[in-house]
Amino acid sequence: MKLSAEWKFGLLFAVLALLLIIFRFQEQMTLKPGSVISQWGDGYKAYTVIQYHVKNDSTYSHFEGMNYPYGEHVIPGACQPTLSNLLKLVNDYLFEIPTWTIIPIIHYSIFLSYLLCLLFLYLILRKLKLPVWYSMIVALGLGFMNPQGIRLVSHYGLSHPEVLPITLYLLLLYDERPGWKVSLWMMVAVFIYSGIHFYYFAIMAFTVAFYFLFRFLSEWDWKKVPLYAGHFGVMLIIPFAFFQLWLHDPEITDRTAQPWGFFAYRTFWEGLVTNPYLPLYQWVDQKIINIRDLNVENVSYVGLIGGLVFLGLLFRWIFSAFRKPFVRQDVPKKSWLNHLVYAALVILIFSFGVPFTFSGWDIYLDYTGPVQQFRSIGRFAWVFYYVVNLVVFTLLYQWAFAKSNTTRKIILGFALVVLLVEAYQTAYQKDYEIKEIKTVRTGNSIRDQIGLDFDQFQATLPVPYYNIGSDAFWLTIQGYTAQHSLTLGVQENLPTTAAMLTRTSAGQITKQLQLVSEPYRAPQVLDDYPNTKPLLLMWDLELNSDYLHQKFGHLLEGATVLGEYGEDFDHVRFYSLPLTSFNYRIVKRKRDIQASMERDSNLTKVGAFLSSDSLETFVYKSFDEQNGEKVYLGEGAFKGVMKDKNVLYAGPIPNQQIRPYHVAFWMYIQKDRYTRAELLIREIDPNTGAEIQKWQGGVHRHLWTFDINGWAMFEHVFTPQSADSHIEVSISKRVLGDRPLWVDELLIYPTESMIYKETPEYIWKNNRHFPKGE
Repeated sequence: MKLSAEWKFGLLFAVLALLLIIFRFQEQMTLKPGSVISQWGDGYKAYTVIQYHVKNDSTYSHFEGMNYPYGEHVIPGACQPTLSNLLKLVNDYLFEIPTWTIIPIIHYSIFLSYLLCLLFLYLILRKLKLPVWYSMIVALGLGFMNPQGIRLVSHYGLSHPEVLPITLYLLLLYDERPGWKVSLWMMVAVFIYSGIHFYYFAIMAFTVAFYFLFRFLSEWDWKKVPLYAGHFGVMLIIPFAFFQLWLHDPEITDRTAQPWGFFAYRTFWEGLVTNPYLPLYQWVDQKIINIRDLNVENVSYVGLIGGLVFLGLLFRWIFSAFRKPFVRQDVPKKSWLNHLVYAALVILIFSFGVPFTFSGWDIYLDYTGPVQQFRSIGRFAWVFYYVVNLVVFTLLYQWAFAKSNTTRKIILGFALVVLLVEAYQTAYQKDYEIKEIKTVRTGNSIRDQIGLDFDQFQATLPVPYYNIGSDAFWLTIQGYTAQHSLTLGVQENLPTTAAMLTRTSAGQITKQLQLVSEPYRAPQVLDDYPNTKPLLLMWDLELNSDYLHQKFGHLLEGATVLGEYGEDFDHVRFYSLPLTSFNYRIVKRKRDIQASMERDSNLTKVGAFLSSDSLETFVYKSFDEQNGEKVYLGEGAFKGVMKDKNVLYAGPIPNQQIRPYHVAFWMYIQKDRYTRAELLIREIDPNTGAEIQKWQGGVHRHLWTFDINGWAMFEHVFTPQSADSHIEVSISKRVLGDRPLWVDELLIYPTESMIYKETPEYIWKNNRHFPKGE
């Protein structure tokens, strides 16, 4: 069959694009086992969750490798089900896929996505009637300068730059000839990419929805509304309904409605017109003007040419009082370009967080339904990147060749050079260096190295413990045990109690934290375990030993050491941790408190308490005089309103000295976002009212004692600078509005002191109480 000239040029471009991708990513295309771009954090997790799902999970919907014994759905589990379930089908029904090959497959899926990005950009530009040579140059420039490239350091699901070029191309086909075939292809694309990362559903949905809106506004033909509604339903409503049903779990009702990050991970204008990773803007930052510190979520750089030309077009549009269209030149697909420009501008404004970033407007985010689920709205600016540059480079070509003017053509040539230079620099802004995970090599697995029978354990418990994703608590990854627990999970089908997931059930995470926090109540999670096998405790020997023993040392009580090695395994010690040891530690602690009270003859009676100090040195407020709907201990509890400044205590500490004091109180946390409340401790001069010092911090970072009834104890060490000052303790969270706050049992006491109390029902020490007779 004889190919047309268009096909020949298209194939030529595909070959050229493929060669450039191979040239750029030749190191990352290695098939050597254990070769990864990122060996830590989100990046390594992204590899192992896919590996675990393909090789170990029992279903296609649920990821069992973390948050044991609950696991998580494959979408919030970041398993990329479009890819992983395809591999799992092959592994389950056709042939066994070697585990080590899954990492190269992940890499190659991203390289394929680059090729698709370049091809669809080329196709769009050709549809805009731009010449082959020009379309090739611009497609290469825009494809390699894409704002998602930097995600290759960790967020592989978000590293697929073809998503929006495919979306725009399908909308272009729809604009040419509205038909159900195009709508079905869009639906397929939405299904595929929502299964790579669910943010793509939101980004594609915003793009399609606003395109339809501005197309309707330009025609104002109500007769077409049913037709548009039908196509919109096929493109988006059917996939949305499917994912809603697939994700629905009636047993989990406590996922956060508003994950943290909406106001931090948004677009800033500096990230739109500068790129802190490129040499030009690093020079500007150092030599001319300081550029705001930006993270990867804030950067969606449109390019020097795209930004400058668009700014000029924007001013022209504004000066016309918006009476003329944004694109007014007589260019192919003019109406399509205008619809997309308006859509992209609206989406860009949203990516800035408008209007919720206006002073006092953040509280209205609660009323936006699913919109408040977006923690990284800066990603929506990707739409603007593609649309703006397609418009700019289309108009630049039209302007340069509208007249026989050499100067214009030189300017166009300069613009193309700048585009290619920035594309090259962006493609190399990170080296994406390949690292080797030694324990993934054949014959060098963790089992090969230490010879343990991992079948005798039901899950791992890594120390330091990590748990990220619920947005109720943030226990970040430290040391080597995170990498090794994830590797071990893949190799031995041994899940971990830790988690790096998304929108995880707050109740499940609270149960997990009961497991590793100080011995206080029998961890509820033990009741959910399917068997009585011990846990495999993995202890990092490289981190600060004092810190780990202070926070997690109690876990070693009742644990049996199994072994360690250091050369290839980065100094990790293994312990067998029987489930019975958790209750043993609670009983032991209770006995130790009772014994201390009985044998210490130097305790001083202070009201109903016994103190290790000879004088009264502490503040205690039971709040029993208040009638609280939620009560932790006693007859009452403090009830406030989250948006208010809730003063729990204001006054002096008896016999106050300049030494560390513990500020401790119990707080009801079993409500969405309650752990994000802010505590403020102020030291005040009682004579002048002047503030001597203050400390402010999130409650979630200072909760390490959990009861099983929804209460947890806040504890923080604060050192007064004066012996004559007053201390004010308050708590609030303005964005939670009128939601009730419940606090009970406030105790402020010197760090080295022991405060005891005994009643017929319980024994009490330093704000912890243990019921008698248990």
